Amino acid sequence: MLEVALLSKSSHYGNHRAEVLFQKFLVAVPRKAFDSEEQQLSGFVAWFSLEGYKPATIKTYFAHVCKCIQSRNPSINSSEANSLIRGTYCLQQGKGFSRKPVTTVMLKQLISSLPNIAVNRYMSVLWQSMVSLMFFSLLQVGEVVQSDHTLHFQNVRISQNPCQIVLKFHMAKNDHTGQIGQVSAVHPKGDSGIDLVNKLLNYLVMRPKPKHMEEPLYVDMLGLPISECQFQNMLSKAKKILGWSHWVTSHSFRMGRATQLFLNGILVHWIKQMGRW
Repeated sequence: MLEVALLSKSSHYGNHRAEVLFQKFLVAVPRKAFDSEEQQLSGFVAWFSLEGYKPATIKTYFAHVCKCIQSRNPSINSSEANSLIRGTYCLQQGKGFSRKPVTTVMLKQLISSLPNIAVNRYMSVLWQSMVSLMFFSLLQVGEVVQSDHTLHFQNVRISQNPCQIVLKFHMAKNDHTGQIGQVSAVHPKGDSGIDLVNKLLNYLVMRPKPKHMEEPLYVDMLGLPISECQFQNMLSKAKKILGWSHWVTSHSFRMGRATQLFLNGILVHWIKQMGRW
């Protein structure tokens, strides 16, 4: 998409190095992950940061790449990428982001540890279902614990062919389109080994019978909604057992799945739709 802009050779080492690194980026990250040149620029900055480059180096190399692109297409907006660069400076100074994305490996570790953390088997099954659904459906903690945005029992459906979980939100915390719609969490067992549908079914079999259909999806054995305090307490215990950084938070599940989808070549546009950004 952007390679054409970088064909002109430069005798300056820094400019040449920027072009070499951009080509390396194109090899490392599938081009189909971006549906615009602006998003590809942002991806370039994010890749630099993940590779461990210092903010000043990222800024220098990005400036050359951006100049080449804008000389061909002046309408290119680099504001999002520049915001990411400012974020790398914040990280270097110990400010800014305080969350680390959860990976599928980490999710499996968490699921395996829950029988030793939960107070009983029911809560173990509940936590396993909850964290799996949060990850694969890009949910925020407020959508599974007691809040105005929590999923209702009636808004969760398991469909067949394809096997998937369909969620319908009665109130959207992050849907900037202003529309309340459905999110399908496709059965992920094939690419992760985590049987999301089965974990939800195991929980629903044990769940107290709902008194009304607008009850929260996740409730304790007495039928009371799970609170965010209970979730944070479970996660804190798990982090101690697993030796996880304090940077792993309730938002790490949503971040982790979005990161995984991006690295698997899913278009940013579709990731935004799935996560209701």
